[in-house]
Amino acid sequence: MRQNKLTLIVPIRAGATADLRTLLQGIGDDVMNNAVLRFSKSPRTHFARLVIFDREPVCRLLFSACYSDALDSYITELVACVGTGLDQIFSHCDGYVGGTWLAAYEATRFAVQYEVGHQVFVAAFPDTSAGDILQSRNVRAAFDNLLDIKAVNLAIGRLFPNGLKQAPPKAKSAGISNSPVSDFIDRLLVKPMTANSNSIVKTDSQIFDMEDRVVQNQMTIVSPNKPGFSRVLLRVVLFIVQLATRILGSLGMLPMIHFAQWSIIDNGDNLLFESNYDGTWEKYIDDFVDNAYVGLDAIWGKSPTYPPGGARNIEAFKTQIRNFQYPAQVFYSAYPDCTVQNIYDDLALHRALTDSTKNPSLRLFLSGSHTQSI
Repeated sequence: MRQNKLTLIVPIRAGATADLRTLLQGIGDDVMNNAVLRFSKSPRTHFARLVIFDREPVCRLLFSACYSDALDSYITELVACVGTGLDQIFSHCDGYVGGTWLAAYEATRFAVQYEVGHQVFVAAFPDTSAGDILQSRNVRAAFDNLLDIKAVNLAIGRLFPNGLKQAPPKAKSAGISNSPVSDFIDRLLVKPMTANSNSIVKTDSQIFDMEDRVVQNQMTIVSPNKPGFSRVLLRVVLFIVQLATRILGSLGMLPMIHFAQWSIIDNGDNLLFESNYDGTWEKYIDDFVDNAYVGLDAIWGKSPTYPPGGARNIEAFKTQIRNFQYPAQVFYSAYPDCTVQNIYDDLALHRALTDSTKNPSLRLFLSGSHTQSI
């Protein structure tokens, strides 16, 4: 089941923003066990977020989700699993008809009406369901419980001498590895930098409050675009970035990213960026700038407030990001304790265990004779 992205932006009814914010913050403070909306009931959902855009005359609500399967199947699942909660949330939105999220047909029409689409969407595990990731995590946990950690590491080293860790795919066919297009893609996404300042910038307390709650973090940015021909160039750049991610299988040398998305919205006036990533915000931006500053300049350089010197002016770039970043009132991850590298390792171990009949040492180990096999 291919992973897809649903992104809705809906105007909030006048005077309803404060009540909606209170509702969402209550959900976000206990995203797994709150009484209103539990995305954990939706097995197709990898990630989801709800964000209030309140820096414009008309406040708007962003609802986005990464999911596996087709849109109509996913909407049907949302209606069945969390429709009541979504109906309660969207009842604060302008023009929303009560009960829409309680019927699959009406909910699908609503989603199609307000979906903004994307120019770039890349996922670390595009063909893996949330259930498969959770199952692999559980298999690894059970495997670890067989022995203490040192013995587990020794056993894995003996059983899999080539290692379990897998870097994100960076496949290139021989036909394009030396082509001008490939060279441009490399420069756009993975041109390295030697060092950065590791600076820390002033941050909205609401954003801080939603960061570092789990292993993963999220980022939501809406930044303005310059008018005129620069918007055409932006579409060209994003098309190349999407092409590059299909060739490389990821965002170049950035293996901490679970997913990233760029969407041109508001008739080209603004650029929406969403991502989920491992580690702290500071480390994420530092790594992004170190490894992909050419691409960052090509994309966000179309913003009228972009700093002189671009992303290499690291302190000004971080300030630019924070100035246009919105706090997510609700952030859900189906596997909040897993990094990208954890997931690669767990999937590799799960595949190896599933194929254990071809590994005599592993059969011996799993039969309970692990003291002799290691």
